[in-house]
Amino acid sequence: MTKVNYDNLATDISTIDWEDLYSHTDAALAENVLTEKLNLLIEKHTSHTEIRNSKFIRQPWITNGLLKCIKKRNELHSKARKKSSNDEIKTKYKMYRNFCNNLLQNLKNAYDEKLLQQCKGDSKKTWKAIKSICHLKRSNMPNTNLLNICDNQQDSLNKVNSYFSTIGQDLADKILKINNITEHELANNINIKSSSTKSFFLGPTDHVEVEKIISNLKHNSAPGWDNVSNRLLKTCSCYLSRPIAFIINLSLSSGVVPANLKMANVCPIYKSGDKNDVTNYRPISLLTSLSKILEKVVNNQLLKFLEKESLLHDHQFGFRRGRSTEDAVANLVDHVAKKLDSGERCVGVFLDLAKAFDTVSRPILLKKMASYGIQGLALDWFRSYLSDRKQRIGINNTYSELKTIGFGVPQGSVLGPTLFLLYINDLNQISLPNATTFSFADDTAVIFHGHSWEDVVALAELGMRRIATWLQCNLLTLNATKTKYLAFHITERTAPTKTINIKIHQCSRDRAGSPCNCPQLERVSYLKYLGVVLDDRLVWDKQIEAVRGRIRKLTFCFKQLKMIANKDLIRLTYTALVQSILTYCIVVWGGAGVSYMIAAERAQRFVLKVAYRKPFRYPTEHLYHDCEVLNVRQLYILSTVLRYHRNALFTLNVLSRRKRQNVWLVPHTRTAFARRAPCIRGPFLYSIADIKLKILTCTRYTCKKKLKKWLLGLNYFQTERILVPLK
Repeated sequence: MTKVNYDNLATDISTIDWEDLYSHTDAALAENVLTEKLNLLIEKHTSHTEIRNSKFIRQPWITNGLLKCIKKRNELHSKARKKSSNDEIKTKYKMYRNFCNNLLQNLKNAYDEKLLQQCKGDSKKTWKAIKSICHLKRSNMPNTNLLNICDNQQDSLNKVNSYFSTIGQDLADKILKINNITEHELANNINIKSSSTKSFFLGPTDHVEVEKIISNLKHNSAPGWDNVSNRLLKTCSCYLSRPIAFIINLSLSSGVVPANLKMANVCPIYKSGDKNDVTNYRPISLLTSLSKILEKVVNNQLLKFLEKESLLHDHQFGFRRGRSTEDAVANLVDHVAKKLDSGERCVGVFLDLAKAFDTVSRPILLKKMASYGIQGLALDWFRSYLSDRKQRIGINNTYSELKTIGFGVPQGSVLGPTLFLLYINDLNQISLPNATTFSFADDTAVIFHGHSWEDVVALAELGMRRIATWLQCNLLTLNATKTKYLAFHITERTAPTKTINIKIHQCSRDRAGSPCNCPQLERVSYLKYLGVVLDDRLVWDKQIEAVRGRIRKLTFCFKQLKMIANKDLIRLTYTALVQSILTYCIVVWGGAGVSYMIAAERAQRFVLKVAYRKPFRYPTEHLYHDCEVLNVRQLYILSTVLRYHRNALFTLNVLSRRKRQNVWLVPHTRTAFARRAPCIRGPFLYSIADIKLKILTCTRYTCKKKLKKWLLGLNYFQTERILVPLK
């Protein structure tokens, strides 16, 4: 066991003289001084203790006496198996086994109850205890199989590292070879017209900002290669914030990122399939804590510039403040509903990019950044940040050789997602006739619409040809086998024929509809997009079934928790585990028909009855009243009204000033199908809530409080009646 005495470590750090660090004008040399001093003190205050396996207590509630009890039970079990015909020994074993198991269970329950009492008032410790009690901690499969793919461990690790570090290069080389062009020639062809007239520059930071960033770091994250953990920085932030701020300012003012901050330890995480196949592992990069702080300083300034100048496309919802997956899915569904309501035909193509973050071309990215106004010293800093990045694979404290990565944005970094948004931003700006794109980072959906299915197919093939061309020019690879499409329709009468085909034309024919061997997209009846199961009729039966299954799996957790936790803690756990599943994008699918919604409602009731120890046939109305929770439909109303409340003051349409009341304008629709869309249900439900509760001028907290109190007072039929006028 390895243990670091952080109290004594903090005392020693408080006495360090940083004059030699402040004397440097090179950020790399100053960073070396900081790392070396911290590593010496970490080594000084780290102790290593060996514990014999027989004395190691694997569970905190098991004492040495219980270990002897377990040992005796196992011995009796062995005797009973050897002498299976001896009834006396079998009876003795069963009696002692039952006594031992009951004793263990009672002691575990007592320990868990005491642990929850000790964590009272500390939400972080409480959730840690709940995860331990309910067995919610995910245990990663061991990755030691990768050590045996070659004759010795070092060669195996080097082979794994070579695969992960060159995967982007290999995909890009295929595209370059097909087009007979170089990467730098493609970068020179990039021409983006930016709306920004201002230039971006990197401003200095101070110890106050650095200390704030350190306080927001994750406490238990694994350290990088320098062995300086987040916990150490958080414990000693008041002593380390000034030297760290000095190093960051040296880097920003010189436009150079220290080489040590561009090194990463990579841990392969097993996904599925053959454990000896490196392609079945996901690489997780562990960067140094100091590099994360530096990147957060730069990322905050970069995002502020991009949002202020409105450089990111409005339909890009990924990694942006105030935008979420719910916004992306809701906007997509609203768009489809409006087109279908107007009598048009819609096809949604959902792109799948192979290793999108790993195949980003750095010369092309820098050219695009320059087009957006990131020039001069700031561009030099980003060029330094992206160049000469190295990584090594680590398994069981054994490491491969360092390997340089020539492609992609740094995985596991803070700046990586923002740089990827800049790289893929002009994908949403491609001129596509009768088409709209919706993106969350690399998860992109393109909705094509037309007056007939023949028109839509022609438009989709033209659009996919242009998208494929753009992807090739940006060295991104479209996975045609995983790119699928939905043919949206309201009824079977308006559905397309089964022979509808959409191809990604890469041939040089004049007419895209002529016969060719280009890859054909697969048509499906449903697929998952950003965690929501979309179906081609938008009735949400597949999504509700997926929600039902996820909720049912949580029953075991509440069976474990109900014996030791009080009512408040059970409600807290229910809100975090069950209600979070129910409310995810519920503004999109929560307006489904009653016959579909009943599956999610029954799953919710089943979990509540288990958690609160209610009989199987306990009345539904009493159940929700006793538990003080909202049913699924009420959660839908609450989430929809709160989402619309964000912009209510800006989208208010007052039709009658004489009566001094706000009448919300609900867009006109032709079909009952379109009335279930978020853009229609939003103003309709908000109008009802505003008339009842006067929530227009309320804060979000007050609005939520009023809504919840009102909805708790409604029964099932009263809740359904609210939606009747729109059915």
